[in-house]
Amino acid sequence: MVWALGGAVLATAVWGGSLLLPTDASDGPDVRYRMSDNLCADAEMAAVSVLYDRSDDSTHGEHRHRAMDVAECNDSLVAKETDDPAPQTLTMRLKLHKVTDPRAEFEANGEAVETTTGPKIVKTPVEGLGERAYFGVIDFGSGAVVILMALDGGAEFSFNLTADAGQAPEELKPLMIKDMRTLMANLAA
Repeated sequence: MVWALGGAVLATAVWGGSLLLPTDASDGPDVRYRMSDNLCADAEMAAVSVLYDRSDDSTHGEHRHRAMDVAECNDSLVAKETDDPAPQTLTMRLKLHKVTDPRAEFEANGEAVETTTGPKIVKTPVEGLGERAYFGVIDFGSGAVVILMALDGGAEFSFNLTADAGQAPEELKPLMIKDMRTLMANLAA
C-alpha cells in the first residue's frame, strides 16, 4: 500500500512537473523586431526621396493582438521632375507574427502570378534582404504598382508604390531596397 501511494505521488510529480517544463521555442516564429508606433515616421524613405517629395498628409494605424501586430502607413509622393503634380500612393505595412510561422504564405505570395485577365504581375527574388524578399511589378500599361516585400523571422515588411508610366520600376528597385533596409534596422529589437 505504501509503495502504491509512493508510486502515485511520484507519477503525479513527474506528470505535473512535465507541465511546468518550457515548450520548444521553435513552435512560433523568431520575433527580431519591435512593433512600430508610427510606421510613417519609422520609414524614413530617404532613398526614394531622391525622386519623390513626401507629403505631409500621411496616415498611420496600428493593430495589436496576441497572435499578430500590424502597423500601416499610407502616404502620398509627388515626383520631383515632372509636369504632372499628381501624387503617387505609397503604402507600407509591417506584420509581426508572434504565434504562426508566416514563411509558407509569404513564399506563396512572393511567387510570380500569371492571370488570364487583368494586369501582368511579375515578381523576382531579392537576395540579401531579410530571410526572403521579392520585388514585383503589376503593370497596368499607363502605370504600375511596384511592390517590395521582405520576411525576416516573424516579421513581414512591404512597400507598395504606384508609379506613373514615366517612372521605370527598375529605377525604383534599389531605392526601395535601401529604404527597406533602413526601416528594418530602425525596428530591430
